Amino acid sequence: MIILYGLFALSLIVMRLAEVGAVALWSWAWVLAPLWAPLALVVVVALPFYLAEAVRKAWGQR
Repeated sequence: MIILYGLFALSLIVMRLAEVGAVALWSWAWVLAPLWAPLALVVVVALPFYLAEAVRKAWGQR
C-alpha cells in the first residue's frame, strides 16, 4: 500500500511540474497529499482515543 501512495504521489508531482491537466492548478499541499494524508488520518482518528484514555487514567488516580 505504501508503494501505491508513493507512485501516486510521484505521478501527481510529475503532472504538476509538467503542468498537465487540472493538477497544474492545484496547490503543492494537495499534490503532496498522498504522502501526508494517511498519517494525518491516523492521527485524527487515534487522537481522541488517546486523549480519552489519558483523561480516564488521570481521573482514576484520584
